[in-house]
Amino acid sequence: MYNEYEEKKEITLSNNLKSERKLDENNPVGLLKIAEYALANLTKLMFVLKHNIFSEEEAAMYLRLEDPNGKGKQTIRYYALRARILSYSKIGRDGLIFLKIDLDDFVKNQRVQSVDSF
Repeated sequence: MYNEYEEKKEITLSNNLKSERKLDENNPVGLLKIAEYALANLTKLMFVLKHNIFSEEEAAMYLRLEDPNGKGKQTIRYYALRARILSYSKIGRDGLIFLKIDLDDFVKNQRVQSVDSF
């Protein structure tokens, strides 16, 4: 059901894309760039969701971390290498490899239970 919250969220997303790209609605080339950007990210996400083995960037995207190629990748590496609470494999020189089941277990272990205040 489309409600007022969803409408505000959509407007905010549109405004963020416009401000990031410095585009306006009357510029068809600018709108095409926004569509290409969204399609590229959607294509990456669909690829990630179909596989069971993830690179660092794909793991960050799977866990919905901000900036999967930058801060998100650093966060994944932190939990794997420093905190040692995320299982990984090191194969070759291309970085860390993660299994989907390990990422799912990681999320379950990070879950915070709600507390009933009654």
